[in-house]
Amino acid sequence: SARDVKLLKAHAWSAFLLAINWGVFVWAAQHGRIIDCSLGYFINPLLNVLIGSRLLGERLSRLQKLSIASAACGVATQIVLVGRLPWIGLLLAGSFALYGLARRQSPLGSLPGLAMETIVGVPVAALYLIWCQQSGEAIWGAASTRDLALIFGLGIITTIPLLGFAQGARQLPFALLGVLQFLAPTGQFLVGAL
Repeated sequence: SARDVKLLKAHAWSAFLLAINWGVFVWAAQHGRIIDCSLGYFINPLLNVLIGSRLLGERLSRLQKLSIASAACGVATQIVLVGRLPWIGLLLAGSFALYGLARRQSPLGSLPGLAMETIVGVPVAALYLIWCQQSGEAIWGAASTRDLALIFGLGIITTIPLLGFAQGARQLPFALLGVLQFLAPTGQFLVGAL
């Protein structure tokens, strides 16, 4: 039916956004651009607040506005200190903010929505792996059975917070979701700095 096609397209879009986010993150991590990733996850909550207030009509209290302005000043300072266009950070922030918006607009719950994204994404991922293999690129390298089990386990471990995020994106005001998202990059920054 038309509703099913619309739902499939919506989750193909969210799967695409998630693939961009994860792909850029993995590429950046493999190329020593972790600070750029961190910056993206500091920019992302600001985009969520912007989406919540401008697109979803959410109201911010004065205290929230003050805290967001303070965070924006901190992010702007980081961007100036980086000294170049933070394209990795902007891609990460933009793709994840739009992913959150897409999940918020989906009628499916967290688990069914993620399942739909997986159903849409798996064939694309499989074609990519086949292409890599035929191009002579080592997909798994010299991975042992233990390494492959760890990779599989990481997929499961990654799914749990993603389900929580999808649930939060559907139930929390988007502006609050944005503010809460400062916790993870702050923790990552503190771990890296200390």
